[in-house]
Amino acid sequence: YQLWSVDLPGHGKTKWPVGKACKPAHLRKLGESILQATGAQRCSIAGFSMGGRYAEGLVTGMPDRVESLHLISPEGLRPNYGLGFSTGNPLGRWLLRTQRSHPGFILWPTQLLAKSGLMPKKLMDFFLFHLKRPEMRTLLHDSWMAMSGLPRADRAFAALLRQHRIRSFIWIGKYDILVRIRDG
Repeated sequence: YQLWSVDLPGHGKTKWPVGKACKPAHLRKLGESILQATGAQRCSIAGFSMGGRYAEGLVTGMPDRVESLHLISPEGLRPNYGLGFSTGNPLGRWLLRTQRSHPGFILWPTQLLAKSGLMPKKLMDFFLFHLKRPEMRTLLHDSWMAMSGLPRADRAFAALLRQHRIRSFIWIGKYDILVRIRDG
């Protein structure tokens, strides 16, 4: 077996177009180039967290070339309203851009929700980890903008998996604060 690991937009050293939505057709080109480089006809795809959304996009782009799909706590099993708002309209995109240099207007209400008990402490810790450091805010911006062009898992995606007989596996932690078992 060969294992290929691809940097997601905003992660690692791969240069992705910043601020552009990634589409399944883009991922198909990437997948086809990897298959060509390896000489393989089919592949298995794994994705963790945000990588799950890209894995689903890759399957959507080239279902005829995928043997199995493995999703580990994948983003996209339920609607991500924050992602939708932040990338789906001019105000949301402005807020997402602005939070990189001025995170207070996101941190302040988030901390208020946590103090009032409306947000679990683990979720607050997750937000603080991603919002307190400038490089993490940039990663969030670039990742969410790119991910906005990818479909989320839904009934049509499930039908695509059945139609192409793609074996699929989902792993979700019992205490995962972002991905619930029932969503799987």
